[in-house]
Amino acid sequence: STPGAAPVDTDGDGTPDSIDTDDDNDGVPDVTDAFPLDASESVDTDGDGIGDNADTDDDNDGVPDVTDAFPLDASESVDTDGDGTGDNADPDDDNDGVPDATDAFPLDASESVDTDGDGTGDNADPDDDNDGVPDATDAFPLDASESVDTDGDGIGNNADTDDDNDGILDVDEVAAGTDPLNPDTDGDGVDDGSDTFPNSDLSATILIEGFDTGVANAALANGATMADLIAQAAATATNHGQFVSVVAQLTNGWVRDGIISKADMRALRGVSGAK
Repeated sequence: STPGAAPVDTDGDGTPDSIDTDDDNDGVPDVTDAFPLDASESVDTDGDGIGDNADTDDDNDGVPDVTDAFPLDASESVDTDGDGTGDNADPDDDNDGVPDATDAFPLDASESVDTDGDGTGDNADPDDDNDGVPDATDAFPLDASESVDTDGDGIGNNADTDDDNDGILDVDEVAAGTDPLNPDTDGDGVDDGSDTFPNSDLSATILIEGFDTGVANAALANGATMADLIAQAAATATNHGQFVSVVAQLTNGWVRDGIISKADMRALRGVSGAK
């Protein structure tokens, strides 16, 4: 100092700076005060020469303090889930219980999986596997190769060789003319696999060679109807006499079993030529 000059007393507290431990009287000792002669500043986090009070980006991470969740930590600026751990250090940024490493939406707590990779999480996506079938009606909403399971056996129809689980392979049903998606094609109450005639003639009355006999066509055992057996007789007989003989045997048995009346028997025999 200049001889005879008054000693410097920055804060005017009567104690010269040379012996004052807090020259600017801001409550921060000079030894730890980045700005010992400026009462408005004491910290310079990023060491850029601008005190934190005036600096708009204290940690100099490029994120303004007003939007920086960690304004004094240059390694962090966002805390998505508000748990006090910055996203860079947090293994589960959205705190949904799914680690970021396996979370398709690590910053969205409402989503974590995107099965079809279309950018819409499965929770919000109405068609998770993007197969064109809405999840609400898709038996396999997470498998684009399947959407229907007709028999409910857990195997989709595309992979299932017996879609209706009637014991007959789909390819065999198609060849036979039965419905591979309906276990009881003719709706007679007997599954195709156990039905002697899975495509029964369910006509109300029996027709023989196109002539309506007027006799009611009753359902018999094993999924057959009377019309089925007469048609079978006609198809397998090697001559008319054999056909007539089979019809006679059938009608005798039906009368005996109380299925038809004798009048019905005469009507059937009359058309077929049986006596």
